[in-house]
Amino acid sequence: MDSDRFEKAILSLVNLFREGFYKNPNQFDIDVFAKFMDILPQVMIITSRLEEDIVEFDSMSKYFFEYAKERKEISETEIKKYSLTLPKLMLDLSDFHIYTRIFLDTLTVCIKRSFKSAGNEKWDIMEHSINCLLNKDKLQKYKREIDLDFFKNLKKQKINYYWIK
Repeated sequence: MDSDRFEKAILSLVNLFREGFYKNPNQFDIDVFAKFMDILPQVMIITSRLEEDIVEFDSMSKYFFEYAKERKEISETEIKKYSLTLPKLMLDLSDFHIYTRIFLDTLTVCIKRSFKSAGNEKWDIMEHSINCLLNKDKLQKYKREIDLDFFKNLKKQKINYYWIK
């Protein structure tokens, strides 16, 4: 996981919404964007915590493997530390999943609201879940019925901001 690249991509997305996807936002649009902005630092913190947990778990696993291979005795303190490493990793992984899902669902609402602000009459057919953007059939329906140019612009912006290589 490259947290710097992840952070740059997210901040590019924030700028994308600031610079033009929301035109004349109403209070709901502002609230959705604020929720998006509130969740962002939490996702970033959890991502960095998860990276640290993975490094720590990997390091401790190698340490224990080497000691076991050489039949050295491991201290009780080290065993306690190791026994807490996996649950900590699992908890942070769970947090990552939960907050990322909330973040992505909020992102989907931001995209949906941007359709409305662009004047698309069928903006409301889009669901409030990231699953709708990941579902190939639904995505094709949105491209057909909402605004193909919007999706083309979003893809172009993604390429410009190094989201996909």
